[in-house]
Amino acid sequence: MRRWRFSLADPTWEDGVDAVPTEERKREFWEIAVRRFATHAGTRPPQPCLVVCRVTAPARWGRPPGGPLGRAKGLLDALHDDRRSGPRYGACAPLQDDHPEHVSGLAVEVRAGEPRTDYLVGRGLRIAGELLASVPVAVEAPNDIVGTLGEKARIAVDRIAYGRAVREAFASYAGLMKPSAGRARRAPPPAARRGQHLGDVNRRRLRCAQPTRGALGRRGAADGMGTNVDCVPR
Repeated sequence: MRRWRFSLADPTWEDGVDAVPTEERKREFWEIAVRRFATHAGTRPPQPCLVVCRVTAPARWGRPPGGPLGRAKGLLDALHDDRRSGPRYGACAPLQDDHPEHVSGLAVEVRAGEPRTDYLVGRGLRIAGELLASVPVAVEAPNDIVGTLGEKARIAVDRIAYGRAVREAFASYAGLMKPSAGRARRAPPPAARRGQHLGDVNRRRLRCAQPTRGALGRRGAADGMGTNVDCVPR
C-alpha cells in the first residue's frame, strides 16, 4: 500500500478506532472514540501539538469516499470535552480543547477501505511531497462552524469572497500542474475556531486526486491575516 502523506517526527500519542466520522454521524463516532481513548495509558500530548488523522472509509455506489470536508471538526472534537454535546472524558481527555494555544495544526488524509481512524499527536509535521508553489491569498479563510442563522448568512458571503480571492491568486500560476494534495495555512483572529474550510479549499479549489485526499490546517500568529495555499504534487 502507498504510504500516508502526512506523518509526525515526534508522535507522543497514538491510538485509533474502527470507525470514521461524517458530518451527520459525528456523535456516533465520538461515543466509540471517547470510550476507547479514555482508557489510553501513556504520555499526554505536548501543547501546542499537531494532530494527524489517517482515515480509511468505505466507497459508496462505486465512488471514492468523501475527503476531509465534513470530517475534520468531528475528528478533532473526539479528543476533548470542549464541545456542545456528546460523551465526556473528564480529567483524562487527550486534549484540553482545540484552541490555537493547545492545537497548532490538523492534518487529515482519507483513503478508501474498511472503516478506520488512526491518530498521531505530537510535533514535527512531515509531508511526503515536493512543494510546487506557495500562493499568498490576501483574505482570511472563513470559519464554516455555524452557530446562528445570522452567522450562517455572514459565513456564506465570506466564503464567496474567499473563493474569488483564491481564484484571483491562482490566476498568475496558470502553468502550475494539478496537485494531488494541498494545504491551507491560516492565521486566525484570537477567538477563531477551526472549521472545515481547509478541506473545502483542498477538495474544491485544488481538486485533489484520488485515491488519497488530504487537507492540512496550520495556525499562525493571532494578529496575522490571510491564507497561504501550498501545492504538493502526487
